[in-house]
Amino acid sequence: QPSPHTGIMEGIDTFIVVDKGFRLGAKRWAPETPRPEKRMLCYPGWLDNAGAFDELGPVMCREGWDVVALDPPGCGYSDWLPAHSNYNDFEESVMMVKVADMLGWDRLVFVGHSRGGGVALLAAAAFPERAAALVLLESGGFGVAGVFPHEIRRNPVDVLRGHYKAAKKNTSRQLRTFDTFDDAVVHSMSNKAFTKGRRTAENITKRNVKQMADGRWVFTHDPRQYGHRQAVKLPNEMQKLVLKKLVVPCLSIVCDTDYFIVLGSHAPEAAQQHARDERAKRAKLIKNLTIRVLPQGLTHHAHSDDAEAVASLITPFLKQAVQPTHKL
Repeated sequence: QPSPHTGIMEGIDTFIVVDKGFRLGAKRWAPETPRPEKRMLCYPGWLDNAGAFDELGPVMCREGWDVVALDPPGCGYSDWLPAHSNYNDFEESVMMVKVADMLGWDRLVFVGHSRGGGVALLAAAAFPERAAALVLLESGGFGVAGVFPHEIRRNPVDVLRGHYKAAKKNTSRQLRTFDTFDDAVVHSMSNKAFTKGRRTAENITKRNVKQMADGRWVFTHDPRQYGHRQAVKLPNEMQKLVLKKLVVPCLSIVCDTDYFIVLGSHAPEAAQQHARDERAKRAKLIKNLTIRVLPQGLTHHAHSDDAEAVASLITPFLKQAVQPTHKL
């Protein structure tokens, strides 16, 4: 079906197989004549999926970009990890590079939203020879491995205990059901910490639920994802070591509500201020960083709620950061 974006068809659903049979769901928007310097791999935020890029994908494709958006493991159409495995940003960052291998992409732009920004950042920092640039969408805390700025003082032992407690609870958790698809969409929109418009909620929800025999709808993501209590979170000093390794051009697009400090935290004001100070210190460690603040009123899912506004910031940055590939 035609997209609202002139001349661009809706993304093609596909699967990308990595690690001898593990399937990742994906969507792809490709121009008629893809160019090797215009390749973009997108990773969504926590419990989101490739549908979160249903608006931005065609806009960037219109600019000539070959765009692939992934369903993270355990979300969307991707396989769940085996019962004895744990979801973590380290493995998923390497998985992004494996996907690039499967696509035959030597160099690409890594894009990540929210938690996906930390995954993309790890990939770009660890594999700079593969990264032409990095774009962070509302991932402005510059944290990796599931760390909010207000968590930077947490002891790794406490993190491990929290992971055990959450994993035990999630093992017996029943997936939420809904009478109608619309009820599931409304539920997605009702999350005050991750505010989003209706179209964004629909795009994400349609990859996140399935209809049962009785006509009702049920979530399809792995319940082990709830709480996102990773077994390992990098202490602040190790976070900084990662950021020092990030040498590729980096664009961080943030909204003006300071989500990662205020909405993403229930910490006291003093702890929030400490997190702001640490975030500023982290930003100074990134060698080639550009920060852009979105117009007032846009929130955490701005890249989907107003894809044109976000693309207007990405496009000029990438024109400067990514040089054309010339064949001899």
